[in-house]
Amino acid sequence: MKHNFIYVGCFINYHDLQKKVNSIRKVSLSRQIRNPHITFAYKPESVDESLFGKKIKIIITGYGYNEDNEGVKVELYSNDSEIVKMIKNIPVPHITLSVSTNGKPVNTRNLIFNAVEPIEIEGIYGGYASSGDVITFASE
Repeated sequence: MKHNFIYVGCFINYHDLQKKVNSIRKVSLSRQIRNPHITFAYKPESVDESLFGKKIKIIITGYGYNEDNEGVKVELYSNDSEIVKMIKNIPVPHITLSVSTNGKPVNTRNLIFNAVEPIEIEGIYGGYASSGDVITFASE
């Protein structure tokens, strides 16, 4: 089944991420991001689903927030050369944790991130489909 993807990127388990960031978190805004991710491409023209399911190492290196956005700055590492190419094209790799009623996740990249002790977590490459599903395995 072919999917229409709104974005592709690295997806992180919500509960695992919450446990990892609890020690550095200073605020939690009204809307929690339930499908935390790092966007690699928004409204991609083409998607290589054969890359879905590949693991990506994430190192959280900074934390930032304002009245509208809360997030972490990250570094990403992969053994897959195609994923590495995509990672290099991300201007500010980050994960939005929460936003206010006025906040937009895309604006998290504009936060001032304060350095934190590095925190490691794992993510999986996949896509967010227009159906609202996170797909992390290749469709047939």
